[in-house]
Amino acid sequence: MKQLTKDFLLYIFMVAIALAGMFASPSHAFEKDKIGHFVVGVGVGALTTFKTDFNTGVAVSCGLGAAKELYDHAHPKTHSVEFADFAATCIGGIISSYGVEKLKLQVNQDKVVLRYQVRF
Repeated sequence: MKQLTKDFLLYIFMVAIALAGMFASPSHAFEKDKIGHFVVGVGVGALTTFKTDFNTGVAVSCGLGAAKELYDHAHPKTHSVEFADFAATCIGGIISSYGVEKLKLQVNQDKVVLRYQVRF
């Protein structure tokens, strides 16, 4: 099996596991808050990885998730601390960072190139 196919299947598997974990519990099923955390993690992870690298993208998205939960802890009257919120943000960042790391977008003056990268 080609490396591209293996990596793509791994990526799809990671997305499926993340979504299954987020929505498996009836109390969190499609909860807007979790989806919001996931989407923010995806955006932050993708943008950071695009500008830097995979490890930085994951660290920034997970760090942002942790910072948000610390903020929630400091404001208990209006916010609640939930590990699931942190996990949703972090998982979104991991998945998007992986995708951006594998698919690199190069923007030149006269063209846009999307390339796939595998390191051996």
